[in-house]
Amino acid sequence: ILNFAQYLYKHMPHIEEVPKEKRLYLLEQIYKSATSMLENVTNILDLGKLRHQKLYYNLTLFNLKESILDVIEKHGSLALEYKRTILFQSDGSDPFITSDEYRFKQILSNVLSNAIKYGTSMVEVYLVSSPEEIDIIIQDDGKGIKDKEEVFELYTQSSAGLSSMEKKGTGIGLHFVKLLCEGLNLEYKVEDSTTLGGVKFTLTKRLKDTKDV
Repeated sequence: ILNFAQYLYKHMPHIEEVPKEKRLYLLEQIYKSATSMLENVTNILDLGKLRHQKLYYNLTLFNLKESILDVIEKHGSLALEYKRTILFQSDGSDPFITSDEYRFKQILSNVLSNAIKYGTSMVEVYLVSSPEEIDIIIQDDGKGIKDKEEVFELYTQSSAGLSSMEKKGTGIGLHFVKLLCEGLNLEYKVEDSTTLGGVKFTLTKRLKDTKDV
C-alpha cells in the first residue's frame, strides 16, 4: 500500500507519463491490499471479543442457499486471481435457518478463501439437507492438511501443504471459524477429500437442537 501509493504520489506532477494500465493496476492493488488489511483488523478485533465472550449475535431467519451463493459471488475475483473454478451443487432443497447471517457468512468466507488460495484448480461447494441436519461442504484439490486439529489454533498454519507453499494467511482465520462455530452452535469437521484429494471442510447445522442458535 505504502510503496504503490508513494509511487503514484511521486509521479503526480507528470502522471500522464505513467501508462494508464500501470496506474489502474497500482490503484487496484492498493484497493485490494487495503480491503484485505481492513478485513484482518476486523477479524482480530472480533477475535478479541470472542475470546472474552463479548461478541453478541443478531439471530434472524434467512435463506441458506442465497447466503452461500452470495459468499461465492463475492469470492469471484479471488478465484479469478488464483485461476480457480468454484462449483456449487445442492440437493435441490431451499432451507432456511435461524442464526446470525453475517457471522455465518464470515465462517464460509474464511473457509472458502482458504480453499481458493491453497487449492490447485477446483473448489467444490455442496449444500445437503435432511430433516435432522443441514451440511455445507467445501473441498479443494490442494495438498491437504496434516494437523487437522492444530490448524484451528491461533496463529497456526498447516505443517503439510502450507509449509511447502507460500503462506497466504494470517493464521487467525480457522481459529476465528472455530470460535464462531462454537458461539453459533454449529459443528465443523476437517478431513481429507476423497474425491479431490485436498481438504474437505463440513459445516453442520443440527435442526433438532434445543437451542435456537
